[in-house]
Amino acid sequence: MHPELLAVVEPRRLDGPLRVLCVTGETAHGDTVRAALEDDSLYVATVSGAAAALESLSESPVDCLVTVHDLPDGTGPELIGALAERHPELTTVLYADRPADAVAVEANRAGAEAYIPHRPAEDTLALLATRVNSLAETARDRRRQGRTNRRLESLVAAAPISIIELDCDGVVQRWSPGAERMFGWSAEAAVGGPLPIIPEGEQETYRDRLRRVLDGGTIRREETRRRTKSGQAIDLLLSVVPVPGTAGEPTGVLAVFEDITPQKRVERQLRALQRTTRELNVARSIPTVGEIAVEAAADILELDMTGLWRYDARQDALVPVAMTERSYEVIDEQPRFEPGGSLAWRAFEDGELEVYDDLTDVPGRQNPDTAIGSEIIAPLGEQGLLITGATTTREFSDRDVDLFRVLGANTEAAMARAEREAELRRQNERLDRFTSVVSHDLRNPLSVAKGYLDLARESEAPEDFARVEEAHERMGDLIEDLLALARGGTTVEDGTELDLGTVARDAWGHVDIGDASLTVAEDLPTLHGDRSRLTQLFENLFRNCVKHGATGSAADDAVSVTVASLPDRAGFYVADDGPGIPADRRESVFDHGVSFADDGGTGFGLSIVADIARAHGWGVSATESADGGARFEFKTDVVPLDA
Repeated sequence: MHPELLAVVEPRRLDGPLRVLCVTGETAHGDTVRAALEDDSLYVATVSGAAAALESLSESPVDCLVTVHDLPDGTGPELIGALAERHPELTTVLYADRPADAVAVEANRAGAEAYIPHRPAEDTLALLATRVNSLAETARDRRRQGRTNRRLESLVAAAPISIIELDCDGVVQRWSPGAERMFGWSAEAAVGGPLPIIPEGEQETYRDRLRRVLDGGTIRREETRRRTKSGQAIDLLLSVVPVPGTAGEPTGVLAVFEDITPQKRVERQLRALQRTTRELNVARSIPTVGEIAVEAAADILELDMTGLWRYDARQDALVPVAMTERSYEVIDEQPRFEPGGSLAWRAFEDGELEVYDDLTDVPGRQNPDTAIGSEIIAPLGEQGLLITGATTTREFSDRDVDLFRVLGANTEAAMARAEREAELRRQNERLDRFTSVVSHDLRNPLSVAKGYLDLARESEAPEDFARVEEAHERMGDLIEDLLALARGGTTVEDGTELDLGTVARDAWGHVDIGDASLTVAEDLPTLHGDRSRLTQLFENLFRNCVKHGATGSAADDAVSVTVASLPDRAGFYVADDGPGIPADRRESVFDHGVSFADDGGTGFGLSIVADIARAHGWGVSATESADGGARFEFKTDVVPLDA
């Protein structure tokens, strides 16, 4: 194994003298042997007989056992044979008091490491001491190496990395359990063959790397990409070092692969989120921001059940903006959230991101029968909420939560910017309309008044002065409409709860109605709005109905006006029974300065109505009434597209 790996698992060197157990038949003989063996490097314990030896070993392990041949309860070779089964790692020496070939054969068959016969003419005790010291040291080193190897094998088996050893020809010698888990090939399939993870087109690069390392080089944490047995591409950090032989020459290489696929995936996601942020920064409306945000959640973060909600202060509710296709497959309609105990509203009010691993046991769900099993709710400041969910429980990792938080912060900034820019566009449009009216519409009646005033000075005819008066009245009407236009387009921020029927009846009293009649339905809703502007909205509508709805001068031809709730959604309508608006003009009637009347109307009445509706966050459209007249519908549950 490579020294760097061995250093991780090398146990601390055992301290203290080597321990030897001397087994004898005579106590005096045992003392003699112990005296000959014991020095600063050896500690010798003496027992008499095989039974005593086995008992001593069960209590205190030793590095080496020395036994004589003749024991009170058997023979030395018999004891050595028994120890080979019970303590196979123990080094044993037979010290016989007589040389004999038969004894040597017995010792060998029993498994003794050494047989030393006693020869009176020789200093066999000194020879025994030297041999035992050497064998005990070797035995301790062998056990230490065994422990090191076992720890190393445990480390290799448990390591999340892949450890692969190759010989100089590139043949796999070791394929760790981590490599099995990472690449999919079993050790049985990989060992003995070429490295299976190298693609066909990279064989030459692989051989160059192998040669470079065998020549003494190393590869340190180099990024690479490989495919598993199933074909999945994974990102890796590769480190390769040579494996030295006994003489220092390389006998192969050791390659370590670390899977960095999750980290590289996060890096790619962050880069993609940066591109998404650039797209969000140029989005011109909140619906566009919503589409970009939920698409990024699905395509980049792989959170395919994501929706965006915008807080509407006028409705005091979180209204839907956008949702992914997968979300529509699970829930038919994107819900709206109103003040109360729902999880979404609670997170919005608290301003804290919430993660629910298991929604089945969480109180306060909007829908107790929801198919959503887990959920992340990310508040977007005062802008709204970004929510993602899954049909299973415990679906989201810490990485999912962190990246979703980043997307939420970017979305919040984009919504605030889009809102500011939309308001700026509205202000610029109003300025353009002011410029148009001042430069053109006011100039015309002013020129008329100047011309007739010159005539009146010469003729002093009353009809000329009347024309001047009419021109001045015309300018007055235009100035009043300009002031209304200036107020009408600004967003309603601080409204109140209003009874729509009461506002309509009050407005009817401010209009020159002639013989016209008004019917106000009892089921009109209570709405949040600005009383003054809503009164003006009804006044302009009523004037339009009375002015353009009557078909003659008789009372029977007087127009009837109705204000009632929309039957199929939140909102109301104002309808008359006059001649109506031609279908090809219904969209343009709300444009500024557009008038189809022959009586010199300013063309701002209905455009002011549209501005006031949009300022409240409502949609407005013109259609045909049940009696064939004009019908103006106001949908109060929509978010303006330019907001």
